[in-house]
Amino acid sequence: MKRVLSIALLAAALAGLIFINRALGGKHYVISGAPGELLYAESFDDPAAWGLYDDGQLSAQPVDGVLQLRIDAQNAGAFSSAAPHFSDIDLSVTATAIEGPVDNAFGLIFGLQNQDNSRIGDDSYFLFQVSSDGYYRVTRTDAGQERIISNWIQSESVHSGLDATNTLRVAAQDGALQFYVNGNLMQLCVPDDPAAISLYYPSLGCVDGQMYDAFVGSGYTSGQIGIVAQSTVTGGAGVVVNFDNVVAFAPGASS
Repeated sequence: MKRVLSIALLAAALAGLIFINRALGGKHYVISGAPGELLYAESFDDPAAWGLYDDGQLSAQPVDGVLQLRIDAQNAGAFSSAAPHFSDIDLSVTATAIEGPVDNAFGLIFGLQNQDNSRIGDDSYFLFQVSSDGYYRVTRTDAGQERIISNWIQSESVHSGLDATNTLRVAAQDGALQFYVNGNLMQLCVPDDPAAISLYYPSLGCVDGQMYDAFVGSGYTSGQIGIVAQSTVTGGAGVVVNFDNVVAFAPGASS
């Protein structure tokens, strides 16, 4: 059974890192568009608008045309975010874990709302992650409090192993969220009790919850986008993930 990661650990590990737009005093313009309109694209040839750093254990650095996240600590995480804020969005990224254990986690941050200080422990955001041993999950952190929307589920849609590239996509429209891996819509095991955690077992299905194609009433409105990678207690340090081709459209039939 897939191990459970705590996003609170990510927050603790990254406390003190400052998002770029915090230098703007909390003022931001929310980007939206007509259905199918291209809102944003980043190939990381020169990611000056993203958060870059290297503290010796966690880093986000451009390397040969990709943005590389490195975690040289156990049970820790690194992330980077773009400055713009987006409302409804159809967001995708390609990600390739190239070093470290397959017991890892990496993917997209979206709906990031920061509190304009030097900590992320009081921020709000959604995470959509996969692992190199073939799992996916969705979480929401609200003012530093994590909620697991759909816990780790194993899927053949996730390309397993190091050097395997996965394309992750999130479609957020009118508060409803859908998640895709390599073009395949991923079902969510959402708990019947919002305060509980549901688990998915191949032999039992979604225990204490229901399977859904979308998470409706998510509370998503707008926010920044970004990427994240994590090491785990069981997997250990040395996680390195390359990210490329962040593309965001306004959601709609033509996107």
